[in-house]
Amino acid sequence: MNTQQAIKEWANTDHNKLIHFFGEMDLDLTKNIEENGIVARNISENCGYFVERRKTISKEYLILYGREGEQYLLVYENKILTQVIDKTTGTYYFMIDGEFPSIPEYYGYKGGF
Repeated sequence: MNTQQAIKEWANTDHNKLIHFFGEMDLDLTKNIEENGIVARNISENCGYFVERRKTISKEYLILYGREGEQYLLVYENKILTQVIDKTTGTYYFMIDGEFPSIPEYYGYKGGF
């Protein structure tokens, strides 16, 4: 996905399903790890962040690093986002019925940190 495709994708996104992590790093909680990985890498390349992808036998992870020490671990099981861990504060957020109810609302987005 190039930058122009990423902008088009962003324009067509339901912003109520986005989670804001830091700066420009907003990801759609309904997307699988491949889709969010592509978007996160595009954002990181353009904004000076770092994204890492790891895999174990049963889970996959996206790790998001911000410029000011922010660090989030996104846990995917069967390619679906199930958990977000704020490594900066040690706070865990769990998906319940397709939602992250404990993530605070953020400027009209589904939630943010």
